[in-house]
Amino acid sequence: MISKYTVVLVTAFLVGCGPQYKTEYSYLRPTTPEGLNCIAQCQNMQLLCNQNKNLKVQNCEFRESRNQLKYDLCLHKNRGKTAEDQLDCDFPFYEYCGIERESHASCQTGYNQCYSNCGGEVSSETTCVANCE
Repeated sequence: MISKYTVVLVTAFLVGCGPQYKTEYSYLRPTTPEGLNCIAQCQNMQLLCNQNKNLKVQNCEFRESRNQLKYDLCLHKNRGKTAEDQLDCDFPFYEYCGIERESHASCQTGYNQCYSNCGGEVSSETTCVANCE
């Protein structure tokens, strides 16, 4: 029988082997003073969004470290004890913080939409940067 952990590891390995893409954006500013003021608000919105995402990543990584430390401490306390005297050390729950790291793209999408709504033009170019075929 294949364990849940094996399936997760194999899936993570396969996802890591696929092509990786990078999207670069270029911007054409609006010509009106109102449009330029609007874009300044978009930049503030993007800054706040990115700061929020960074805090979420830091919190996730902190929880991940804390869980690992709890597990390591439990294993350490069990050294030299007989099987019936050992504490039950649950395998640490690892949060996948990569999702939080990758979510900066949503800030970029929001910024691009805001920029366009202000009268600016956004163009993008996506290229393969790794594992390309």
